Amino acid sequence: MVLFLGGMNILSVFSKYSSPVVYIFIIGAAIWAITIAGGIGPIMEYVPAQPMNKVACLVMAISFLLSMSGAFLPQVAILSMLNQFAFFSGLILSFVLYTLFYKKQ
Repeated sequence: MVLFLGGMNILSVFSKYSSPVVYIFIIGAAIWAITIAGGIGPIMEYVPAQPMNKVACLVMAISFLLSMSGAFLPQVAILSMLNQFAFFSGLILSFVLYTLFYKKQ
């Protein structure tokens, strides 16, 4: 309701104060995660229990390259179209990786 009454000026004032707060929360979350992990050393030395699936790596690499190539070559119609769908590539990759690594419990 305040946005409708105050117009876009209210939105710009809100974003002026909320943007630094977001960065503070992100930095705080990074500090918290490093503290919980026991420092940066254990994070860098982490070895997964099972090796990465080569099919999953290939799917990730191809989808990333195709989606990002449209940003650099917008004159190529198919790449430009793929770039429009790049917004959803993270969600699609999540589903692909979930199905590749799913195990019945």
